[in-house]
Amino acid sequence: MDERKKENSNKAPGREIPRGEWLSFLDGFSHQHEGWLVTLEVPEVQGRSGVEAENLKLVGITPEHSEGRDRISIALGNAPDDHLTHFVSDPVRVLTLEGTNGEHAGLQIEAADGSRTAVRFRGPAKPETLNDVAA
Repeated sequence: MDERKKENSNKAPGREIPRGEWLSFLDGFSHQHEGWLVTLEVPEVQGRSGVEAENLKLVGITPEHSEGRDRISIALGNAPDDHLTHFVSDPVRVLTLEGTNGEHAGLQIEAADGSRTAVRFRGPAKPETLNDVAA
C-alpha cells in the first residue's frame, strides 16, 4: 500500500453534522482552519485523478443555494492569482474526518448521487489545541 493510501486510511468519518447546522458549523470550521494546507479529493471522472488540489490554503467552506439547487462551495488558495473554488452540488451529508486518536483530519461532503468530496488537512490536530491558532 503506498504511503498516501496508508495515511488516508487512518482518517475515518467522525460525526455527521445535521443539515440544519451546516451554515453555523461550516462557518466555524472555516474560521478555525483558515489558512491550513489541504488536499481536495474529488470523485474520479473518466480515469482522471481524484485529487483536484494539494497543499493549498483553506479559505472557506460555505453552503449555498443557487439556481434552485443546494451546493457547498470549497474555496482554496495561496494568493489571489492562485486559487480554486470547487462546488459540490446537491449535498446530502457533511461529516468530520478524524484521525485514529480523534484529531481533526478534515471534512467529507456526500452528494445525492453518492459521490464524496474530501478536504483533508496536511497535518491533523487535536480539537483542544486549535484555540484560534492556524497551523
